[in-house]
Amino acid sequence: MAKRGACTEGSLVYRAPNSAVAAGWPKVLAASFLPGALEAVFPDETVAVARTGMYSLRFVHCDASLDVAAEGKTIWKNSRGYGYLPGRMAPLLAFYGVMSLAFVALAAFWFLRYARFWREVVPLQNFVTVVIALGMVEVTTWYLDLAEFSESGVRPAGTTFWAATSGAVRRTVSRVLVLLVAKGYGVVRPTLGGGASAGARVAGLGAAFFAASEALEVSEHVGAVSDHDHAPTRRLFLVLTVAALDAVFICWIFSALSRTISKLKARRMAAKVETYRRLATSLTIAVAVSLGWIAFEVHFKSTDGYQSERWRVAWVIPAVWQLISFALLCAVCLVWAPSHDSAR
Repeated sequence: MAKRGACTEGSLVYRAPNSAVAAGWPKVLAASFLPGALEAVFPDETVAVARTGMYSLRFVHCDASLDVAAEGKTIWKNSRGYGYLPGRMAPLLAFYGVMSLAFVALAAFWFLRYARFWREVVPLQNFVTVVIALGMVEVTTWYLDLAEFSESGVRPAGTTFWAATSGAVRRTVSRVLVLLVAKGYGVVRPTLGGGASAGARVAGLGAAFFAASEALEVSEHVGAVSDHDHAPTRRLFLVLTVAALDAVFICWIFSALSRTISKLKARRMAAKVETYRRLATSLTIAVAVSLGWIAFEVHFKSTDGYQSERWRVAWVIPAVWQLISFALLCAVCLVWAPSHDSAR
């Protein structure tokens, strides 16, 4: 091939792109091993990227008998204000900023009602206050995590860990809260019923969900800057575990809701029946939207979503999960906002 002029001996053979837009790519940087040397050094290079897209760095060597390792670092930076954030993460910085403001607005609404009717506040509403506080901490910590990553180029492991942990705590407390409401705690009866075993079952399910959710969030986010999943089997196991525990929560919640509504109807408590019906409607909508979004996420990630142009909208997947959770929390806040007859 070299004698025919088709290539240069000792140089990498590659196919140049046909598109005029991609002219000059790929960029090929060479490093040669001197006779008897075990190390070769690449010079420091700055590559100007003029077109938005997905770029990969590949190390290629042509002797399969050699065991070659690469050591060093690459620095990727966006010159248009996004700093060091990867393209698929950049929109999340603004999203979490908006979500922080949304939680502030929700907290202001809840605090005003809480302060106005503080004599009528019941334990259930204290739980809701905790969930709102956890949500504020979660979205604010994610914002700080991404802001520091964008500014420094290094993802802060400590901030990311606390963001992941606060998210796992918030999701666990939210599910336990809805389950307690569905069982009638604080609204229909002052206890869970069923003695200590009922509380132990709820606590056990909550602890299991937190452990699985925490493991998934930490493995998925802490120190993660790559678009590629390097441990897909472990991630699949954790995803399936969290999904199974979520399914247990959902089945238990709807079963408890059905029994509670039946009891209220038998006692002819029309106002409480209507309140629980609104909650059931909100939960049904949230579950239906979640199932639809799960199907979309599976399709998106199973069809190489990050390598195609769809990486631009990859940020929407975690964003929609946040919006579903926030919408359900708003529904609970509206249905169970402190009022002049909360205690009754």
